[in-house]
Amino acid sequence: MPHVLRSAFFVGWIAGPAVGCSSSNGSSFPIAPHVEYPQIPNGGGPTLATVPVVTVSFDGDSHTSDLTEFVEWFGQSTFPHLVAGEYGVRGIEPQAHVDLDAVAPESVTDDDVQALLAAGLADGTLPSAPASGPPFLYVIFYPDGTSVTRLGGANACASVPGNGYHDTTVGTGPNVAYAVVPSCDPRFSATLSEVQGMELETARLLIDAATDPSPRNEPAFQLNDESNPWTSMGAEAGDLCWGRLVAEGPGYTLQRVWSNAAASSGDEPCIPAPAGSVPFGVSASPSVLQTITVGVPLTFTVTGWSRAALAAWPIQATSWVGDYTIEASLNRSTLDNGQTAVLTVTVPFAQTSGTYGAVLLRSLGPTDSPAWPVAFTVH
Repeated sequence: MPHVLRSAFFVGWIAGPAVGCSSSNGSSFPIAPHVEYPQIPNGGGPTLATVPVVTVSFDGDSHTSDLTEFVEWFGQSTFPHLVAGEYGVRGIEPQAHVDLDAVAPESVTDDDVQALLAAGLADGTLPSAPASGPPFLYVIFYPDGTSVTRLGGANACASVPGNGYHDTTVGTGPNVAYAVVPSCDPRFSATLSEVQGMELETARLLIDAATDPSPRNEPAFQLNDESNPWTSMGAEAGDLCWGRLVAEGPGYTLQRVWSNAAASSGDEPCIPAPAGSVPFGVSASPSVLQTITVGVPLTFTVTGWSRAALAAWPIQATSWVGDYTIEASLNRSTLDNGQTAVLTVTVPFAQTSGTYGAVLLRSLGPTDSPAWPVAFTVH
């Protein structure tokens, strides 16, 4: 019987002794052939080497002091350069905080956000970047009770790639980079409070805005190939390591960041990786977007790999993208380097032709859980 794996809870394994290092440095360990991790391409748009940040909040927001303290810490930490230095990011530089003398509205759209920025810059409520320096990034925090509609009309409290969004205004005046961080039920609510969830998203959006400040109009580091299943995780460096968290500083939880350099060398692409961990995981083939027929099983070959000897690790498959029933099962519950499994995906009920869906494969270790998405459209 195939194992239908739906639980998202951790299952541990015990690592065996390492008998080799990476093939890139002459190791004799036979790393199993597998599909390589993707690279986030550079679309040629602008990036921000230093990111002068102005935070904005509304009168009476109980989260303001925690969030501004977090941004100050983030600016002083080495984390931004550590995870995004390869994309040209040197650091985050908090410039000012503006506490608006107004209560936040019950609902806002992106047009409202851009209007707020335009008005604040015009009347001096918001500071403007000096002409000789880099542009400011305005981070707007919305409190409990404000519903935020993001670009495209979706609720900004979305779990994938995360709560909030960023962009650059385009209009008659100077273009302004901004990020919007709403107060939402946090991702990973079992371990994170509401304000911790906002801190998590603030860090992610700061990295995304630095590496791709104008995602719609002048893409920089952005994975926008819809035939690549990894786009189901998000498009930017701060998104692709969804759910892979790291503790930093005085009790902060941040999401790890995708490293093109690590991915191309065969190392763990989500950095910083746990200290002393051995890169391992799975890949799936076919590795491009597939077409699925309702009621007809679609199969993928899943290959386990590791950079050194490890005991077999648990694997799971869960529905990832799609607000409809997706059945995902694996014919084995663990994998080792070079072992394979069969993933079977079925959409049992009729869907509109072209409907997108994705399943997420996870390898479950004691300190890490590498992921691999498979994606399809319904025929």
